[in-house]
Amino acid sequence: VPQPRLSVCFACPDKWSAAKVLGFGAVFSVLAKFKTGCDILHGNPELFTNGTFTEGGPSDEELEKGYFKTYSAAYGRTEEECVRATCEGPEPGYVATPRMLVALAMTVLNHRDKLSFSGGVTPPGALF
Repeated sequence: VPQPRLSVCFACPDKWSAAKVLGFGAVFSVLAKFKTGCDILHGNPELFTNGTFTEGGPSDEELEKGYFKTYSAAYGRTEEECVRATCEGPEPGYVATPRMLVALAMTVLNHRDKLSFSGGVTPPGALF
């Protein structure tokens, strides 16, 4: 039986965007290693994310425009055995996450008899 493989890809529209992501990621990575750096990051989210994140969070308009789209591919024993799926939805942080958690809770409540665990605290990934 072949071992499962996982590849994660992140796309940028152009080289300049990729350079900005790498640059901000490098600065973030270095600062996050130290308490003083963490304090600086927490105190200035706009500066270190090029305005992507703010202390006040996104506006209602930004939440309305936000969305996510994830592409997945699963291969069988050969590359001809392939299943592709796309998952998309509203803004992932403030809008989609609460919906996913409610859906997860309803699944656990309504299908408890089909779960592989009988009780205790179990991470969602282990349940499904």
